[in-house]
Parts: sequence; C-alpha cells; structure tokens
Amino acid sequence: MILVNEVAVGIFNVSGAFFAIDDACPHAGASLSHGIVEGEVVRCRIHHWRFCIRDGIYIDEMKPSCNVRTYPIRVVGDQVQIELDHTSWLNCNLRQAPKQP
Repeated sequence: MILVNEVAVGIFNVSGAFFAIDDACPHAGASLSHGIVEGEVVRCRIHHWRFCIRDGIYIDEMKPSCNVRTYPIRVVGDQVQIELDHTSWLNCNLRQAPKQP
C-alpha cells in the first residue's frame, strides 16, 4: 500500500503487469494490498472477500456497490505512475510494489 495524495492505493504486480486499486476493503476497511493474491484476484485477509485486481469487481456476489475503484497505471522508466484524478499522473516508487507470482 502507498499513499498518493492521501489516497491509500494498493499496487499489484502480476506477472509483470501492474494494477492499482483502492486499498481499503469496502466491508471492514482492511488493507487489500496485505491480502492474499491468487492470480488476478486479491482476497481480504479479514473476511475473505475477493476482488478482481484488473477491474475492482467484487467476485463473490453481484453487488456493484461493493466493487473497489481502480486507477490507470503505467510504468515509465523505474517509476510506476498512477492517475488519480484523470488529469495528471503521479509517480510512485516501483520498489514499493511487491511482485506477485
């Protein structure tokens, strides 16, 4: 998890592809970046809610209100850049995103 303009963002590196989602699980607020990653799915470590890392969709039920926000992300040199507000890209240190198998 990193803070970008005071927004907690979970950054995931899945087989070299980077994804960024809101870090807080909508159920109880646990950090999704500290959850269990299985492919392109992250499971909350507290109540085991599952979310698609690619699009933020809550997988366990059809409840769009439980989806988490995703952010556009790109790699430029050794920086990961996240677009929070659709107007500017913010740099994040690439070393802060642990690689997932």
